[in-house]
Amino acid sequence: MDTEPSPSTSALRRGGELGKVAAHTAIRRVRSRAATLGGSPDERRRRAENDALAAADELITVLGSMKGAAMKVGQFLSLLDLDMVPPSARPAFTQKLAILRDNAPRVSSETMLGVVRAELGDRMSAFAEINPEPIAAASIGQVYRARLTDGRDVAVKVQYPGIDRVVRSDLKNLAIALRLYKRLLPTVDPQSFVREVTGNIIAELDYEAEADNQRRLAVRYQGHPFIQIPDVIGNLCTPKVLTTELVSGISFDEVTGLDAETRDQVGEVIYRFYCGSIHTDATFCGDPHPGNIMLADDGRVAFLDFGSSKTMSKRAVQLERSALIAARAGDATKVAQILRRGDILIDEDNITDADVLAYVHDSTWWHMDDTTLTITPEIANAAMVAAVHPAHEYAEPSRRQRFPEEHLMARRVEFYTCAMLGQLGASANWFRIESEWLTGAEPETELGQVDQWWRKRTFSD
Repeated sequence: MDTEPSPSTSALRRGGELGKVAAHTAIRRVRSRAATLGGSPDERRRRAENDALAAADELITVLGSMKGAAMKVGQFLSLLDLDMVPPSARPAFTQKLAILRDNAPRVSSETMLGVVRAELGDRMSAFAEINPEPIAAASIGQVYRARLTDGRDVAVKVQYPGIDRVVRSDLKNLAIALRLYKRLLPTVDPQSFVREVTGNIIAELDYEAEADNQRRLAVRYQGHPFIQIPDVIGNLCTPKVLTTELVSGISFDEVTGLDAETRDQVGEVIYRFYCGSIHTDATFCGDPHPGNIMLADDGRVAFLDFGSSKTMSKRAVQLERSALIAARAGDATKVAQILRRGDILIDEDNITDADVLAYVHDSTWWHMDDTTLTITPEIANAAMVAAVHPAHEYAEPSRRQRFPEEHLMARRVEFYTCAMLGQLGASANWFRIESEWLTGAEPETELGQVDQWWRKRTFSD
């Protein structure tokens, strides 16, 4: 059944719900500690599991009702398998939190198409028809299939009415939510995290800005042999309506069921687009997500949704590249020096150069070792956990370090990309692919050679 978003669910009410979760969490911790004093090991284990699953239910209830930053935090947590949860309860805990990844409201088509008419006015005459059944739903809008009078099939993304006010109210409660997560994400600087998430969510509310991002990338990748960015229909875009070329093909979820060769190729394209573009173009899309990827009918991989896009400064790109090259060489002193210059190492008395290198390697090893590796969900999970919740001897000192926002966003892109590769079970020598953009190495894969040929031909001037 269609339901309307409820802007009347005020910031005060949502803040109160978060407060209840915080109180319940504190009570559970006291109860769990008391429970460990008595009962058999099996009884204590069951109590701990029940508390963990109850926490998941509360997080789903609260975060799932929020339409912005808090939901993004929940989506991030749903990808992790943290040691706060008893091992035997982790699969169920992760499954419950994973609901948040695909949890989106449904608003009646009558209401949503009313937004389109109000935004476009006389320009509605450009549409021959709009299918009233949405083809996709996200946290701040829904997508409809339509046909223009010139015969082109398009996708029309429409923002939920009043959602901008709801999101901005939710952002005020993010600090409350983060207090619940601080123990889960000990190495993440809360202020940087809030700024990075807040900036992304606010940017996603402006569909005209998203249209500009997508238009630039569509021009950038025009004619690319294996990457497709849908064109933007500029005269049918407003701050709340985004109209683009419709891509025909199969979803990411369907790709996961294809043969290994196809999954490997799609995985390599995803890795090159999301992670490689940081170094090759200094601009990257900040929201890698299975729902934003399709295998198009023409064989190319199509990328969708560019509300979150980032252009890194030359200094930041050079820091990323230099640190990775030094880490590959096992030069702990140089890695520490580079991160120190980047204001990432801020408490040098409590962390050694060797600790820094170990931390970097533990969270990036999947593309730091010169070997062919099949990414699994377990590998992707381990890389994320090693970064945000290290369990080695350098764990405590690492909690006093910080990532500036653009580097935090780059790490999030890398983790999410790795998670998608894990869902695909994609195999490659990720080290050698990365060497192309880090050290200028000649490409060894067919896709790398084709990409090099296209870039030389397209940007030779």
